[in-house]
Amino acid sequence: MAEHSEPIASSEMSNEWHYSYDAEFIEEAEDLFIESKDKLFDVSNWATICGITNIRFTLSDHHARELHRKAHTGDYIKVFKEDAGYVFFIENIEYDDYPDENKESFLMRLKHAEVIGKPAENIAGILIERNNTILTAYCMLQENTTCILNKNDWDLLIQNYIKFD
Repeated sequence: MAEHSEPIASSEMSNEWHYSYDAEFIEEAEDLFIESKDKLFDVSNWATICGITNIRFTLSDHHARELHRKAHTGDYIKVFKEDAGYVFFIENIEYDDYPDENKESFLMRLKHAEVIGKPAENIAGILIERNNTILTAYCMLQENTTCILNKNDWDLLIQNYIKFD
């Protein structure tokens, strides 16, 4: 395994930023990609994974029943911070694999739950990508997005998807 366990690069542009981790070998990067994907899909444990104590995340279905499994397209993510609540709709989850380029990625697209069934743009995208030995976690927020998660909250989530002990 590589010497470092912290993300090694950070880039920020307006509402888009990323963190990268450089593994020592491709096999290690492939294993860490799976671990990162598991963290992304384990919504109920996002706060624990990311060390956030003042926010709670739960996964629920369209009947508002709490789910205890990995996230799927069509699920809802409920976010509770202090006395406020917010609900995201997981519009889709995409997996892309480019074996000839030794590259793969997972993307989770989120919408405001209030606009389901109406034309609306995604408000956020979380992408985990492996390109050879480099793992990168990206967050893209639509301009003027209103949500109880602030930039620091999103930053902690993204950074910790690719943090390994």
